[in-house]
Amino acid sequence: MSNKTALRQVLRRQRATLDPLTAAAETAVTVALAWEIIHRLAVDHLASYVASGSELTLTTLHDRWWALGRPLWLPRVVDDTTLTWHPVRSEAELSPGSFGILEPNPAWIPARPLPAGTLILVPGVGFTVAGDRLGQGKGYYDRVLAAPDLGPAIGIGFSCQLVPDLPVEAHDRRLAGVIAGGRWLAGPAIPR
Repeated sequence: MSNKTALRQVLRRQRATLDPLTAAAETAVTVALAWEIIHRLAVDHLASYVASGSELTLTTLHDRWWALGRPLWLPRVVDDTTLTWHPVRSEAELSPGSFGILEPNPAWIPARPLPAGTLILVPGVGFTVAGDRLGQGKGYYDRVLAAPDLGPAIGIGFSCQLVPDLPVEAHDRRLAGVIAGGRWLAGPAIPR
């Protein structure tokens, strides 16, 4: 078993056993801080994710974005290597997809390239304060984040997902920042 695999097991267990009151409190402050950063940066295009299992959910943030009448770019798993992105205008445009996660229905909303400068909110299993991220293990987001014209990528998680360091490989992409447990961590790319 690799170091990453073992670490994923530990961090998933920590996240899954997080006290519900702590999870709710950290979700609320994380969403509030993410919303503040989105407004401070005057974001035109926002990409996010639909939470799976015990991931921190951004439903409240999504609803606020949609209330502005703006599309939210959400991913759809196509195969073992590819995410496609779809400009979704409400949760009603989602249906169960890969891994049991709600995804954009491509029959209703065709895939399109993410617009240049899109700010991406990224899930993960673990994060460091330097912006390193441990994903699920298939490299979906590392491939997305390798695109040269996207805006900053911000990792989203609970405080129990923070670790001092992570095994980093050449294909791993560092995030511009991390919001964990409602605290801004990592790089100077987004001013406070």
